Amino acid sequence: ELVDGFLPPRKPLPFKLDPENPVTHGSLLWPKDYMEFRYLIHEGQERAKRVIKEVDREWSRLTGRSYGGLVDCYRCEDADVVVATVGSSAGDAKEAADIMRERGYRAGVMRIRVIRPFPTEEVREVARKVKGIAVVDRNLSPGMGGVLGIELAATLYGLSKPPVLQRYIAGLGGRDIRVSDYLRIFQETFEAVEKGAEPVLRWVELKKEVLPKW
Repeated sequence: ELVDGFLPPRKPLPFKLDPENPVTHGSLLWPKDYMEFRYLIHEGQERAKRVIKEVDREWSRLTGRSYGGLVDCYRCEDADVVVATVGSSAGDAKEAADIMRERGYRAGVMRIRVIRPFPTEEVREVARKVKGIAVVDRNLSPGMGGVLGIELAATLYGLSKPPVLQRYIAGLGGRDIRVSDYLRIFQETFEAVEKGAEPVLRWVELKKEVLPKW
């Protein structure tokens, strides 16, 4: 009952041709209007940032549970290094952060909950406080790297003192990403911060022995 009261009434729109109420889907419109159409989509995404935060706060008032709005930050307040990732894999990253804390390292996790609209302001707020960010992607744009890593690099551009950014590709094809993998990622990023290392694209658990010898 609580959930039913929280959700708005469902009113499915009839997808039919109505000359009195014309609608457009995708890019099916005249070229002369395409730029304005894309502008409206972008503006809708920007407004969605506010709505997502408002809904999260409302849900928290009703249930006492909050999912972090656009970004779920775990132990980021005093962290020197955070792992940035998406999805359920963040649970293993959080466990690894706890272990790193026990070892004396100030580690945290920044779980990106929304890719579009991208939470630029929230990510930059965390980035201003930390010394290093390790981005773990479970996807690949061949020739460029992980999508989240690309987004983070663009988001950090322009900061007066950007953190060291380490980019990782892991878990492609459903391959497991273990707590031990995140521990190694944390350790390597802390070392990169100390050495001032340049960002490189790293592959987690890559089976080099099966690769062709080019």
